[in-house]
Amino acid sequence: TVECPGFSQEPFEVWPWAKTTFLVFEWIFGCLFIIELVLKMIGLKVSFLRDAWNWFDIVLVLLWLMSHLEDVELPINPTLLRTLRLGRLLRLLRLVRSLNSFDALVLMTTAMRGSCSTLAWSVVVIVVTQMIIAICLQSILQVFVLDESKPAVQRQAVFQYYGTFSRTMLTMFEITFGNWMPPCRVLVENVSMWFMLFSICHKMIMGFSVVSVINGVFIQETFRVAGADDQIMTRAEEKATKRHRTKMKALFEAADTSGDGQVDREEFEAVLATKTVRTWLAAMGLAVEDAQTLFTLIDNGKGTISVEEMMQGVGRLKGAARSIDVRNLMHEVQQTQVMMRRVREEVQRSGLAQADMQKVALHPSQNTS
Repeated sequence: TVECPGFSQEPFEVWPWAKTTFLVFEWIFGCLFIIELVLKMIGLKVSFLRDAWNWFDIVLVLLWLMSHLEDVELPINPTLLRTLRLGRLLRLLRLVRSLNSFDALVLMTTAMRGSCSTLAWSVVVIVVTQMIIAICLQSILQVFVLDESKPAVQRQAVFQYYGTFSRTMLTMFEITFGNWMPPCRVLVENVSMWFMLFSICHKMIMGFSVVSVINGVFIQETFRVAGADDQIMTRAEEKATKRHRTKMKALFEAADTSGDGQVDREEFEAVLATKTVRTWLAAMGLAVEDAQTLFTLIDNGKGTISVEEMMQGVGRLKGAARSIDVRNLMHEVQQTQVMMRRVREEVQRSGLAQADMQKVALHPSQNTS
């Protein structure tokens, strides 16, 4: 019965068709689940049994079928079975990784999955530390709780927070992560004022220092895992490339005053003469000191720049020098040195041959003899 002030009705009176409607939808989705399961068995064959999610679907379908048999009593509550069906929604997380519009969700799920080891060790450190403190504190306070000369009200108040190991353990976590004043007040007001030092030290060391360090390590590990994921790095690079193309296209359209799809040297120098454009390029990592030099570096020798040449040229020049660029320059220098060495050898050989010819021309009689 739905009861509240001024309203008391049976559920079927509020919505007479509710039971029939839910039953129809339950059969529709149940039949769809069965059809999906059968089709997956036919298509995947043996590999169907290797996926844990498929076993989860089998159990759900079997429990649903058993729930509609009159002579079979389910081992679990039917309401819990309906709730477990929502677990199928977790399978959508695998699809989310392939959709670009869910980058934030992919980042969170990847970071949480990759930081499980850090979470486990953090829990171990906190639990072990709290356990040691709880054992020592409960042993100290046991004397007060068992002392019948103390007022029963005070002993009961202390027992409520520190009477057993489980109670003390829960109180330690409450002091560390929750409202730490009530448990500390119980000790200060009923046992001894010296517990004020214990409460403050515990809060400063455990509640502030240790927890802050764990949070810092956890966040650092989360960022490390997210930064090392191949799919996240690929998407980040694609987004950066797309932003760069959009910005360079806007710069090209601003420079192309003639509208012919090409930017010549005069148009390029005119747009870079604006202080706003220079500051904008400097913010992207390209400090422009000489517009003519920059045009020469971007131009491929035809005297004009296309939008693609501007995107590629600015992309190569902005930011610090990359290792691949330095290595490429070193390789070109080495090739130039090899070519210069060969040219020098050829020149030397040519000089020797010319000297021999001159000797022959000056002393023909020696040659004939």
